[in-house]
Amino acid sequence: MIYVASPYSHKNPIVEDHRFTMAEEYVAACFRQRLVAFSPIYYCHPLSRKLKLPGDYKFWKDFNNTMMRRAEQIHVLQLIGWRESRGVQYELNMAQELCIEIIYVEYTNEPFPEGGL
Repeated sequence: MIYVASPYSHKNPIVEDHRFTMAEEYVAACFRQRLVAFSPIYYCHPLSRKLKLPGDYKFWKDFNNTMMRRAEQIHVLQLIGWRESRGVQYELNMAQELCIEIIYVEYTNEPFPEGGL
């Protein structure tokens, strides 16, 4: 299984929605290639919004750790803000501790929503 790491939390919900969409598109691209991929952003964003659950990595940490332990690779979506994301940095550290192969997915022309920053 591929664990898809990407930034999420932001003060602006437009940015969070954008990051969800980017994760969703990446998971779909994996599925088209018959790859099994799990993205906590894709899976949990709707729960967070609809049921008013926290969106920060600390709330989802145990859940994400469980999923990472099942992963063979971690794909890091290098979206705007990925280096500053505490969640992504935590996931990278966890992947290194678990000796999970890390693949960086570059986005050189990431589309960004109007009013997003």
